[in-house]
Amino acid sequence: MKKILTLIIIALILTPIGTSAQGGAISPTIGVTPAKFFETVQPGSKTEYTIRLRNLGSDSLPLAASTTDIDDISDEGVPIFAETVAKRSAAAWITLKEADIIVAAGETKTVSYTLNVPQDAAPGGYTAAIIFQAQLPSFYFDLDASTRILPAVSVLAFFTVAGAGEITVDQVSIEQLRVPRVVVSTPISLVANVKNDSSFFVQTDAEATIQNVITKRVSSSKLGTVILLPEKSRRFIAAFEQSFLPGVYSASINFKQGDKTLVGAVKFIAIPWPFIITLILLAILAIGFAGRKRLRHAWAVLRGQDLPTPHRTRRPTIR
Repeated sequence: MKKILTLIIIALILTPIGTSAQGGAISPTIGVTPAKFFETVQPGSKTEYTIRLRNLGSDSLPLAASTTDIDDISDEGVPIFAETVAKRSAAAWITLKEADIIVAAGETKTVSYTLNVPQDAAPGGYTAAIIFQAQLPSFYFDLDASTRILPAVSVLAFFTVAGAGEITVDQVSIEQLRVPRVVVSTPISLVANVKNDSSFFVQTDAEATIQNVITKRVSSSKLGTVILLPEKSRRFIAAFEQSFLPGVYSASINFKQGDKTLVGAVKFIAIPWPFIITLILLAILAIGFAGRKRLRHAWAVLRGQDLPTPHRTRRPTIR
């Protein structure tokens, strides 16, 4: 059941959520603000936070609130919820004021939760997610519908317990950076594996670039603000769709956090297919032009129009 719920949330987490069925079934839509908390807390502290839920549908929407753990972040930046209690879990620190909520049609409702940080919490980063799951009776769906999807939305929480050991982005490592050594067509994919060995979060702005080594022309792809989870590796993929001229290029990925940066770079050669085909055609034309005279001579010989003249030995003249 939890795997099914995870798939539903992943599909709906980043945008307002809606489901629809045929035959005039009701289509509930949920919105949430903020979608993410990123807070620094102290051991033994108690803090209250608020969340605003929006019902953009035309009917009242009952919701059930619960907490779970975040185990990892996918290549697409979508959180992966844990099947069991995660190593760096903050779910148990959260107390929801209301477990069951009804949001009227068009209403924006404020709900709150309290974060109780244990006195003995070790310095580092901790994660949790608050999930709001729709509780819909059967009349919300078309009776003939083969599939019924319950909308859900999650709020992600990243809490940092202050203390020794906090790092900046220049202290994480790029385990691997790869791009095809010879590129003949686009898109060009740049893949980077980044590892955070520390027990703290690293929040950084990421950007991938491709630069022509000779012309210095640069193409960039902004990956936005990303989070590196504690004691985790994360893979980043940047795709470049635009065409490239033949030449040598440098592909790099840059992570920036204030005045701290982490950069990795690798070189590749671009030989686009149109350029290869053009070279082949030019080679064929050059060979044809160079051999044209010989071919014409051979053809003339075959037709008997250009036979070799017999060599005659010149005799001395006696005067």
